Amino acid sequence: MKFVLDAMDNDLMEGANEACIACHTKVGVNITWTKNEYLEFTAEEDAAGNWTIASFTAGGENVTYVNSSNSWTNP
Repeated sequence: MKFVLDAMDNDLMEGANEACIACHTKVGVNITWTKNEYLEFTAEEDAAGNWTIASFTAGGENVTYVNSSNSWTNP
């Protein structure tokens, strides 16, 4: 979501088109994606069968680098 929102704030193209082009076309893109590897939380069930989830966090780091050069991205 942040990728799309940041594209909307960029004045290179209209709206979120930078993000659309990066994912949905064959135009070369140089991008680094960093995502969490796991979710960690505590789940507890009470006597009535109701669940409470506490201490919900994401951790670890999975970094993906994509460098697709072409005449537009690398003149």
